[in-house]
Amino acid sequence: MNLYLPIAEISLNVFVLVGMGAAVGFISGLFGVGGGFLITPLLIFYNIPPAVAVATGANQVIAASFSGALAHYRRGTVDLRLGTVLLIGGLFGSLAGVLLFTLLRRLGQLDLVVSLLYVVFLGGIGGLMLVESVQSILRSRSQGSGEVRRPGQHSWVHGLPLKMRFHRSKLYVSIIPVLLLGFLIGILAGIMGVGGGFIAVPAMIYLLRVPTSVVIGTSLFQIIFTAAATTILQAATNRTVDVVLAFLLMLGGVIGAQFGTQAGRKLRGDQLRALLALLVLAVGLRLGYETRRHAAGALHHHAADGRDRVRGGRRRRWFSRECVTALAAAGLMALFGSRGLAQEGIETFEIGLSTSTIQISSDFTGARLVVFGALDNADAKLLRQQRYDIVVALIGPRSPVVVREKERTFGLWINRGSETFDAAPGSYALAATRPLADVARQELRQRLSLGINDLRLDSASVPGAFGQPAPETPEEAKGQVNVSIAERRAKAAQAATVLSPDVVTVDDYAEALKRIREAKGLYNQSVGSVQFVSPTLFRADLYLPADLPTGTHMARAYLFRSGVFIRESSEPLYVRKSGFESYIDDMATRYGALYGVAAVLLAIFTGWFGRLVFKRD
Repeated sequence: MNLYLPIAEISLNVFVLVGMGAAVGFISGLFGVGGGFLITPLLIFYNIPPAVAVATGANQVIAASFSGALAHYRRGTVDLRLGTVLLIGGLFGSLAGVLLFTLLRRLGQLDLVVSLLYVVFLGGIGGLMLVESVQSILRSRSQGSGEVRRPGQHSWVHGLPLKMRFHRSKLYVSIIPVLLLGFLIGILAGIMGVGGGFIAVPAMIYLLRVPTSVVIGTSLFQIIFTAAATTILQAATNRTVDVVLAFLLMLGGVIGAQFGTQAGRKLRGDQLRALLALLVLAVGLRLGYETRRHAAGALHHHAADGRDRVRGGRRRRWFSRECVTALAAAGLMALFGSRGLAQEGIETFEIGLSTSTIQISSDFTGARLVVFGALDNADAKLLRQQRYDIVVALIGPRSPVVVREKERTFGLWINRGSETFDAAPGSYALAATRPLADVARQELRQRLSLGINDLRLDSASVPGAFGQPAPETPEEAKGQVNVSIAERRAKAAQAATVLSPDVVTVDDYAEALKRIREAKGLYNQSVGSVQFVSPTLFRADLYLPADLPTGTHMARAYLFRSGVFIRESSEPLYVRKSGFESYIDDMATRYGALYGVAAVLLAIFTGWFGRLVFKRD
């Protein structure tokens, strides 16, 4: 069963998402960690946009942290004073992390930085944990008594100024390292979407010498507020918190944590640490591998998120009520729509859509649009010879798009150059009676922007490089000078060319954008999907993907006679989110901070309710 995620704008399987949350919850219960360092990579692996994965991961951490902190508070194992000092540093760190997150996203380096941070931290901490746990296992087997550094011993940290007494932890230590630790955790929460427990717990034990019995509860207390601040800031600044996705992950996590806790009781502490270390290392290595192999095509679109394709069986309903209505309307067009022009001996035609509005709801997995048309005053002989051709294109809302070039440096793909296209269609679907090369010559296809290969993309840095070229002179602007499109494109390409032989041109960026969106299913074209159902009535079937962009789409139909363009007809198509999805999207857009607060409260309620249902103490 698929569910449409309103912020991620993607339709994914509900059971996979709940199962993912349950798996992370099981690991959280087994090892006593928040699981944020696992859920974000898993979401990225499942093709959730990294920006949404990070922000939603931070929201999901709150539920598990609140449930655990509540249990520790009842046991008296939370140092509220130490947690508050950590929290002060964490709040400033969260603000810095979200601002850095926004900057990296604008520069197009977010994916790389998030992956590298995960590789470095998971690899380093996993390696240290594995070494320590293996040594502990070997000591226990040999019954040796190796020297163990106990809480309460002093280190260089205890010599710093601005000391404060923490009675619950039995510490008298400087607040400087505590604030810095909280600040670091906040930055990691803002950039990586983690609670930071995998950093806070070892640092408090080995650096601050906090007793182990107090460490976990205090860490969870601080994580609640740091992750909450990160969630609100992400919702207010970047609009990347998907509360529907977060709730599904929380639901699975609450259930999985109960089984993980029961399984953890059957293993010794050193065995648990060894297994956790192997798990952390495995995730780090996988991310490192993905980082090295990413962008093998050297060019990528900054919003290429690999969303789901069209699924479901609804598109087999060929003649719905809307189709029949459109067919009847097309017949009326043929009879009465164009009589004035018919007397002049010029072919005319009109089109209609099977629906004027597509509503995106929770179960949206794609749609099929039928375009009907009626041809009037056509030459009967040419009709019998099949000399008329129809091309139908559905052009999505246009918006600026940044395409970035990747260069491999020290085994990693780093952004090198970029190109901005002012008004690239968010989607493009085309259907034709025959191959486009047989319908019209290339220069005509370029002028009409027909087909993916000849789709116009206007570059911001090279005016006129694509589509209708920018006028060279005032006379040309008035239409008094006839300069061919090929000549204008050649001039634009020449202006963009640098003497370096391996320079990437604007054409390369445009082709990369088309290739990426075609691979995602956003750009597609088919031959033979426009059919004449009678001598003068035709229909075209267009298949729309699950991640269809919202906004106003334009359906355009082009009439050709023996390769000569006759005329064009168009109709708008409105794609809107409806119901609960529309409400969530509107809240996130108009009231970002309030939406973030609601997401935090939902996570707290889920954690509390899960603790209430599965209460064990």
